[in-house]
Order: sequence, then structure tokens, then C-alpha cells
Amino acid sequence: MVSGPTNVTVGTTATKAVNYSPLRTNLAITNTSSADIYYGNDSSVTTSNGFPIRAGATAIFSDRNGDDPRLARYLISGSAAQNVRIAEEYAKGEINGGK
Repeated sequence: MVSGPTNVTVGTTATKAVNYSPLRTNLAITNTSSADIYYGNDSSVTTSNGFPIRAGATAIFSDRNGDDPRLARYLISGSAAQNVRIAEEYAKGEINGGK
């Protein structure tokens, strides 16, 4: 089952984009803004230690790719008011929505 897309605004403070969800099977984060954003697994993510998602790019988390899509994801940017879209897939029977 698919949930989303959900719009999230990312700024210069870490923002929780999705909670941990044991039944999430895939997660896609698309950076629709003009600035890079960075992701991490907790609120200590910064633009220095986070993994980048370039402007216009999508990060896909899937266990088929060796990722853990169940984890919480936090986002941050060096610029205020950047937009991302999030889509989640769940095992049959659960839609969480994630925040």
C-alpha cells in the first residue's frame, strides 16, 4: 500500500520527516527545492554530517537495495523553506503516514 506523497518543508533546523515504522518497505524522498538538503537518522543531522539529496534528486530507501526503509529520517538544509515530497510503501494492511 502506498502513502503519499506528503509535502515537508525543510529549513536550517533538523526536521523529522518520517517516524520509524516496522512495516514500511520502501521510502522515497524527492528534493523539489532549489537547494540541497541532507538526511540522517536522528535530530543531530547537520549539513556537515548528513547525506546530501541534491536539488531535483530523489533518495530511495529499499531493503532490496541494502537500505533500511523502516528507520526514522531527519532532514536539514542550509537554506530556509526548502520543499520535499515523501512517498512511503507499506506491507499490506498498514499505512502510517510517518511524522
